[in-house]
Amino acid sequence: MINSKVLTAVLVVAVIIASFWLGTVWPEQVSPSGKPAAGVSVAGAEPFLGGKDAKLTILTYSDFQCPYCSRVVPTIHEIATAYGDQVKIVFRNFPLSFHQFAQKAAEASECANVQGKFWEMHDIMFKNQGALTVDNLKAYAGQVGLDQAKFDACLDNGDMKAEVTKDFEAGTSSGVQGTPAFFIGDELVSGALPFDQFKTIIDKKLAAS
Repeated sequence: MINSKVLTAVLVVAVIIASFWLGTVWPEQVSPSGKPAAGVSVAGAEPFLGGKDAKLTILTYSDFQCPYCSRVVPTIHEIATAYGDQVKIVFRNFPLSFHQFAQKAAEASECANVQGKFWEMHDIMFKNQGALTVDNLKAYAGQVGLDQAKFDACLDNGDMKAEVTKDFEAGTSSGVQGTPAFFIGDELVSGALPFDQFKTIIDKKLAAS
C-alpha cells in the first residue's frame, strides 16, 4: 500500500507540472508584446488602439448611434488585444444623417479627445446608445472625469464640428457609404464582421508587409 505522504507529494508534483503545461498551451490572450491593448487619445491627433508605428493601419469609420457599430466594438478591442503593436486601429467619425443624435455624439467624442479621454467617452456612449441627447452627453462627460465646463462649451459652441466633417469627407471620398466601415491597409471592409473574418484579412496583410 502506498504511503499517504508519498501519494500527497506525487499529487503536488503532478499539479505543478499540469499548471505549467496548461499555461503554455492556453496562455492568457495578450498582445504579442506581452502588454494589454491600450487606447491612445491625444489632443489634436486621431485616437487609436495598438501601436503608433504599426506595420498595418486599420481605419475605422463609425457612428455612435449605429447598432452595427456598437455590435463590432468588442471585436475591435479583441483585434487590438490579439495583435498589439502590430496594428494601429484609428477611429474616425462618420455620423449618418438619418441618425438624429449621431452628429452631436461625434462632436462629443472629439471634445473628449481634446482632453485626452476619447476612449472613455467612446465606450460610455456605445454602452448607452439609446440615450445620446446633449444632456446625456454632458452627463457622460462628468462620469468619465472630463472638465465639465470645458466640455460643455466645446459641445455647445460646435468647436469640433469641422473635425467631424473632415472625418466624414475623408470617408466619403474613399468610398465609405455606411457604417461600420474599415480600411485594413488599402482594403475596404464593410459591416460588423466576426473576429475570424477580420483575422483572415489582417494576417494576409501582415504577411505581405
